[in-house]
Amino acid sequence: MAPKESDKMYGGQAVLDGVMIRSRDSAAICVRKPDGTLANKYESVPKISMPIFRNIPFIRGMFVILESLILGFRGLTYSSLVSSGAEDEKIDLISVVVSVLLGVSFAVGIFFILPMFVTSPLEKYLDSIVIINLVEALIRLLFVLGYIFLISKFLKIGQLFMYHGAEHMVIHAEENKNVLDLNSVKKYPIEHPRCGTAFILYVGIVAFFVLAFTPRDPIWLGIVVRIVTIPIIAGLAYEIIRFSSTFGDTKLGNILAIPTLALQKLTTRTPNDSQIEVALMAMHKLKELDDEILTDQNS
Repeated sequence: MAPKESDKMYGGQAVLDGVMIRSRDSAAICVRKPDGTLANKYESVPKISMPIFRNIPFIRGMFVILESLILGFRGLTYSSLVSSGAEDEKIDLISVVVSVLLGVSFAVGIFFILPMFVTSPLEKYLDSIVIINLVEALIRLLFVLGYIFLISKFLKIGQLFMYHGAEHMVIHAEENKNVLDLNSVKKYPIEHPRCGTAFILYVGIVAFFVLAFTPRDPIWLGIVVRIVTIPIIAGLAYEIIRFSSTFGDTKLGNILAIPTLALQKLTTRTPNDSQIEVALMAMHKLKELDDEILTDQNS
């Protein structure tokens, strides 16, 4: 889940057997070790753009998303080491970058290039490139939903979705200024309107409008166009999420959140007490770190 612009707003994501909670500049990862104890790690949110780019609409989104990907893969790498009992091993930055590139390449191939090939036979029967690209957009959405549904059947992914729900519940409690304990957190829903799942949804919608009139023939040109426009699509999707989040808990904000909350029915599950405990620890550790940073800045 992406954090808001405010320093005091939190986001995060589920990792293997754990949760990562992040603020604007820092993140805390808490993972359940094989022996049942908890391992914790702090991470700095990577900054790969100059400050000037962070205030330019459409451009800033590309950097924010890339930074979130790098941080997310760091969290997943650390959690996989802890889960396998090898937490003392160092995380290789090169391996994280390679993992990000492979992950992005896989997503581009499956969700952008493959739908174009699937809809290519329609060019023999339909003259309207807009209609063909609309069908492609619908197939892209079906691929995303189908992918999420299929991976949810794996035990580890099912547990990941439970930690995803725990992350949301703890952030709900923090946003509502509740005491961060098990009983307070358990009353909150596992869905959250600011979940990063919204990005997947809006990418699909924006992709249709961006690609609606783009050429498909020759095939190599269609592939190039889809790859080149991905940063534009990502930047636009980020701005839509940023804009919709300004409405907060208003009637319009609740309406805008409906599709996102519906999609989270696939990506979240109700966690058990042990998983909520992990999410709580991650939040406590991050708040402690943020308080220390604030104290140092004021001293």
